[in-house]
Amino acid sequence: ARSLIVLLLVTDCVLVLSRDAKQEKKANLVKKFLRKHKKREGNLRLVGGSADHEGNVEIFHLGRWGAVCDDEWDEREAGVVCRQLGYKQAVKPTHSSLFGQIRQKYWMDNVYCSGEEERLDKCRFDPWSTHDCEDSEAAGVVCYSPEEVATTTTTTEPPKTTKKRRRIQDILNEGRLQVRLAGGRIYTEGRVEVKYGESSWGLVCGDGWSLLEAAVVCRQLGYGYASN
Repeated sequence: ARSLIVLLLVTDCVLVLSRDAKQEKKANLVKKFLRKHKKREGNLRLVGGSADHEGNVEIFHLGRWGAVCDDEWDEREAGVVCRQLGYKQAVKPTHSSLFGQIRQKYWMDNVYCSGEEERLDKCRFDPWSTHDCEDSEAAGVVCYSPEEVATTTTTTEPPKTTKKRRRIQDILNEGRLQVRLAGGRIYTEGRVEVKYGESSWGLVCGDGWSLLEAAVVCRQLGYGYASN
């Protein structure tokens, strides 16, 4: 009987040690995985282009590559991307999945850079993976490549001029955007309408609208905070 008890105790100890060893091994693998991907967090790559210096932008986050939506995307964001990738500057930003529809999920939307950031993930953007974009709305860039310039023949065609895209943040900074509430039962509620400069009043689309945006409107109107 004593031998049986000792054998059972030894067996239990072996099982516990084996289980602990497996858990420790699993924990070490997880730590190794996290350390490996932490070094790549926020890295960028360009996909779909005919050369390394152009393509749709993808960013690495939580161990996966994801696309960037083209809402609010212009020269400043493109410049940050190209510098992060080691290029001198950006030739132009691209929109509407110019280099092909996205192959990954969207990680970033409504990116707004001042142009001085060293990395794209240091710019302002909506929470990770929060977006309202279709597969055909990926942001991209064409970066300045000396090799590409050297192999391009000179033409006498005048440079094409493109109308600079107006950005929501720029309009807000100018202080010319008016806000009002209309259609409510009392003056502190209603649908949000905006007016820029001398233009007519217009509605605000509800895509992506949350209590955060509502709070901004209420503060701008002097009401303190939003209840819903």
